[in-house]
Amino acid sequence: MRLMLKFNLFIAALILLTSATLSTFFVRSAQQRFRAALEDKGKLLAKHLAYNSEYGVLTEDRARLSLLVETVMREQDVVLTVIQNVGGAILAEAKTDSGLTFHRTETKEALEKEDLTAYSYISKTGARFYCVSCPIRSKGIKHVREEMDLLFGKTVEEKAPGNVEYRPDDPGEMIGTAVVSLSLAHLNATMDHVKRTALLLTMGVFAVGICGAFFWTKITIRPIKQLLRATERVSEGDLTSVVQVRSGDEIGDLARSFNRMTEDLKRSRDQVVEYSETLEQKIQERTDALESTQEKLIQTERLRALGEMATGIAHDFNNILGGILGWVQLVRRAKEEDEIRKGLDIIERSALDGAETVRRIQQFTRTREDKSPGWVDVNGVIRDTCEVTRPKWKDQAQRTGATIRLTMDLNEVRPVRGSAPELREVLTNLILNAVDAMPAGGSLSIRTEMEPKKNEVLISVSDTGIGMSRKIQRRVFDPFFTTKGAKGNGLGLSVVYGIVSRHGGDISVKSKPGVGTTFILRLPAPSGAREKKEAVASIKATKTMRILVIDDEETIREATTGMLQSMGHCVSGASDGKEGIEQFRSGTFDIVITDLGMPGVSGWEVTEAVNKLRPETSVLLMTGWGVELDPEEVRKKSVDGILVKPFKIQELREKIESVIASNTMNNE
Repeated sequence: MRLMLKFNLFIAALILLTSATLSTFFVRSAQQRFRAALEDKGKLLAKHLAYNSEYGVLTEDRARLSLLVETVMREQDVVLTVIQNVGGAILAEAKTDSGLTFHRTETKEALEKEDLTAYSYISKTGARFYCVSCPIRSKGIKHVREEMDLLFGKTVEEKAPGNVEYRPDDPGEMIGTAVVSLSLAHLNATMDHVKRTALLLTMGVFAVGICGAFFWTKITIRPIKQLLRATERVSEGDLTSVVQVRSGDEIGDLARSFNRMTEDLKRSRDQVVEYSETLEQKIQERTDALESTQEKLIQTERLRALGEMATGIAHDFNNILGGILGWVQLVRRAKEEDEIRKGLDIIERSALDGAETVRRIQQFTRTREDKSPGWVDVNGVIRDTCEVTRPKWKDQAQRTGATIRLTMDLNEVRPVRGSAPELREVLTNLILNAVDAMPAGGSLSIRTEMEPKKNEVLISVSDTGIGMSRKIQRRVFDPFFTTKGAKGNGLGLSVVYGIVSRHGGDISVKSKPGVGTTFILRLPAPSGAREKKEAVASIKATKTMRILVIDDEETIREATTGMLQSMGHCVSGASDGKEGIEQFRSGTFDIVITDLGMPGVSGWEVTEAVNKLRPETSVLLMTGWGVELDPEEVRKKSVDGILVKPFKIQELREKIESVIASNTMNNE
């Protein structure tokens, strides 16, 4: 039997017993009250009848006495009234049923001793009655007159014969008996009604009690059931179960203790699971942190290398600017056309050399990576890296009196899948380490070849420096391991190892003290891999285009305007973004060429205004930060092309022709 049923049965029995006890007590109390009231009524009526019958008994005035008994008979429950003299003769009698008979059970001596005598009897028909007898006493004529005045409203002028003197303290002589009988039928009916009412109340209280007990036990048992279900879930391994009990009683204490127990169990299990399941996560977190640190270290290495090459770069730019300045002065003095053309060619070549140097520096310090790897020309990356590190292995070495000879043996190899800036970083670190290993000068050679059987590109970087022992070779790729003392941080080769691993390749080292060192890189190169180059339709301009050129640099604006005019286009110029937007709003243009970085209104804002006013107009952006522009952002802002400064007239012509071709195809 379940606990709730046991509890409800116990509560039901308790309520039933209590209700029955209270009902019995209530019925008995009511019966006693009603019986006492009936008895008091009978005694009162008998006393008043005896009190008022004195004169009639003395005078044997039967009419008067009949009137008195009839008056008493009008009272409820009175069924028989009798007045008799001291001898027992009935002077007056009234009854509700002719079958009723008066039975005298008391004696004169008994009546003389007591004022009232009460008793019960049963008639021949079985009816129950309550009878009260009261003695009638004579108190003197004066008292009789007063009673007559009270009963009949008359005044008796003469004194009664005998002139009896009235004494209040004299009980008087018994002269008769007044008897009043009351029926118990009304009392019994009332008690039956009381019993039925008590029974209904008992049943009602029992029903309400049962309902209240049911809901109370349900509320009380609910947290116990929750505890039971929670323990079942815990036994099944679910330690997240929480018993929501907010009471402050013992059940609440038990629930809170259970919740603390499950929390402790869950904490203990989580600790165990953490050691087994989160180990991989912790490793991944440490790996991510290491990669993040590695990225920062790569940038640090780039800046360090750039700082070391800064002097050499300044030297190169001074050479370029010196050549440009000298030939400009010579051209001004030249008279022959061939001499002038020669000077202009040298100036152009010097400017392009300077632009190429800037491009290499931008690629070297570039922090933004392409979202997806592309196909990389390994030989091109090697040539760029050798050029950008030239100040280190050539100029800086020469200042110390050392000579480093660089040789490149670049064979035809397949493109590799990866990041060109990262591969440049790898080669830069290897070249700089090789230079540091040859303080007195030496030879630095870089070779590429294809290994067809494994579909790999092999890159070897060799130097004739001081070399490394086997012990150092085993730790050369460990982070923070360095043989350079305070000059090194031991991060360069560990970064190299990480980059090569991300490209799916492998790096190894061969070295001998006093002979030199060779690093060998193996990068996967699948067969059939080719660099994807966009084929741009070479469509010659067949009509004159109306072009607006916006640039805050006057020399660039005038040079670009002159180039476009030499192609036969109609060109207008604006000195800033605000002026350019005003001209575009008031004029009609097919193409807008705007600089990206301008004070006030930038090239992006100009592009937005053009697209809002006339979206069919093509927009080209001129910038010196071409390698840093996000292609996704360029596409979203509806830019049709990028012109990276400085650009040649041929590059400008190709961009214009590409825009014309694109517009022609869209119109068709």
